[in-house]
Amino acid sequence: MIQSALDQQGLQNRCPIVPFPLDRPAVWTNYIPEDATQFVRAFTEWERDKAQLLQSGGYAVRLLDGDPNKVVRATEIREALARGDEAGWRSLVPDGVAAAMPTWTVAK
Repeated sequence: MIQSALDQQGLQNRCPIVPFPLDRPAVWTNYIPEDATQFVRAFTEWERDKAQLLQSGGYAVRLLDGDPNKVVRATEIREALARGDEAGWRSLVPDGVAAAMPTWTVAK
């Protein structure tokens, strides 16, 4: 979904998404080159701690301040999906993410 949102913005070749185990710093270089810049959007102290952890692991980090008034929690999206509120969940995600999501039906 994140890749789809990046693709829609024309950033598909500039920002690769690489999942890696944040709780295992010893293996980070198996996933991510040491010269990679980590972009971390910070809405809470946890994200700031994550940025510090990445910095202490030797990575360049770009901390992007998040507007707490614009934060969307995954729970909100899941609840809208569970209600069958397609317009509701679509309003919470970028168009590229909505396009990448399958059509789900939720049994009630």
